[in-house]
Amino acid sequence: MVVYVDDLLITGSTEVIDATLKKVQARWKCSDPEWMAPEGQKPMTFCGFEIKKGPDGEVVVTQKSYAEELTRRHGIKKTRPAPMSSSLMIPEEPEDFTREQLREAQAVTGELLWLSIRSRPDLSYGLMGRMSTKNPTFVYQVGQEATSSIRSPSSSPS
Repeated sequence: MVVYVDDLLITGSTEVIDATLKKVQARWKCSDPEWMAPEGQKPMTFCGFEIKKGPDGEVVVTQKSYAEELTRRHGIKKTRPAPMSSSLMIPEEPEDFTREQLREAQAVTGELLWLSIRSRPDLSYGLMGRMSTKNPTFVYQVGQEATSSIRSPSSSPS
């Protein structure tokens, strides 16, 4: 069982899950449980993760909804398969920047860090964290590049 604030994720055989649910429901008022559905059906959610069965019965964990929210939030229209462009040149000198530019750089770094450590280990943004207080407009540009690489079945490469 995994507990996060007031969410529970119970794994095991159907019998173990049912018995655990009965004990929990006997003690606390609970919403109806969600069950991991077969591929092609709406995934269950836990802690912002979408969990479903894959084509071979494997467990698939994504954050598709969160990734799509990031593309909407940042106005990303084009997507591409690679996380970062190799054409980005790291600035050598610190820039003059506003508090708002710093906050934007920190926000996009945090959003992508959440994805990278939760369900997108292919994203790596140590550079963004190091550069946020030195070159925040560069960091925001890196974040825009990375966010545009977040693909979903409903998006298509341009």
